[in-house]
Amino acid sequence: MRAKGSYTSNFEDSPQYVREVVTDVIHRCIAKWPVVVTPGNRCMMLYPQPDSFGCYYQPAAVGLQTWGNLDAQPIFYYGKNPTKRNLGTPCSYTLMEKPEKNGHPCVKPLGAWKRLMGNVSAEGMTVLDPFMGSGTTLQAARELGRYAIGIELSEEYCEIAAKRQQQRMMSFG
Repeated sequence: MRAKGSYTSNFEDSPQYVREVVTDVIHRCIAKWPVVVTPGNRCMMLYPQPDSFGCYYQPAAVGLQTWGNLDAQPIFYYGKNPTKRNLGTPCSYTLMEKPEKNGHPCVKPLGAWKRLMGNVSAEGMTVLDPFMGSGTTLQAARELGRYAIGIELSEEYCEIAAKRQQQRMMSFG
C-alpha cells in the first residue's frame, strides 16, 4: 500500500493536465449534461468557472496550508440541476463520518456522497465517475437507484472497487 498522499502516482494532478485535459472534458460534458465535480484543492482555480459551488467542510482538518488548516474541499456545479429543486437544497455539506478503510488512500465517505448525489440526480439517471478510485460513487448510485459508470486508471483501485461492489451485491433474503 502506498504512503498517505502518494495516490497521485496513478494520475497527473498538475496544472498543465487540468488545463489541457480536464477543462476540455468538462466543457464537452456540460454542453449535454449537468456536471458536478469535486476537484482537489491543488488545482481548483484552473477549472472552468462553475454555475454554482459548495464545499465539503471537514472540522477535523485534512491538511495544512500557509494560512491554516485545509478543512474544506470544493464542489463545483455546472449546468442546470436535473432534479429541478433548488430551494432548500444544500450546496455544501459538513463531513463528520469517517470513510471505510479499504486500501485506497483517499476513500470518500459513502453517506456524504449519497447526500450529494440525492440532491443533484434523480432515480434512474446515469452517473459518470471518471476518477472512480475505490468506487464510492458507484456504491452511492446503486443504493439510490441510479446507474453508474466508473473509469479508473489504476488496476489496483479497480480491483478494490469491484470487490466492494461484489460485497454489496450479496443477498441472503
